[in-house]
Amino acid sequence: MKTLNNIRQFVILSTLATAFVACDKEELPELGIEAEMNLAYEDLTFTVPASSLTGDIQVQLDVDPQELEDLIVSNGYTMDQLKEVRLTAAHLELIDGNGTFDALGQVQLRMFAAGGMEQLIAQVSYVPDNAISLDLETGGENIMEFFQLDDASIAVFGQVNEAVQEDMEVKASIAFRIVVSTSS
Repeated sequence: MKTLNNIRQFVILSTLATAFVACDKEELPELGIEAEMNLAYEDLTFTVPASSLTGDIQVQLDVDPQELEDLIVSNGYTMDQLKEVRLTAAHLELIDGNGTFDALGQVQLRMFAAGGMEQLIAQVSYVPDNAISLDLETGGENIMEFFQLDDASIAVFGQVNEAVQEDMEVKASIAFRIVVSTSS
């Protein structure tokens, strides 16, 4: 009985050893292991100036794309390992407590870069009456290529449908999900 068990163990170990020798590193599939991080810009403030004019307005947000690279490097990765950057949340809120977003018909967040690159990344197509805060719908697109450029920027676009009686002080909060490949 003991000899039969030894023979079985020998056969199993021999088979495994042969399988390992037959495998070559180039034949092994890429494991595709990834790491996720979050990048949030919390107190981005801007002003929608009082005006009797209607039409489109654009306000640049003070977002530094270098913060993404700093986050990746501080976690032990490089920008070459970057696979995804997706907007996960976008929130606008009136700071002063007075007024509403009623003058606006719609609000969008867009990414820009040199050469005419532009992409819609979040929006509210209808602003509810008496709204003092807005949660924008995010599209979930991978906007990684914008963050790999030195001149990427984010702007808020608004469609002003009626006169803005007083300056609107607005705080924006946006968050991104970052994915890097852990294999080099």
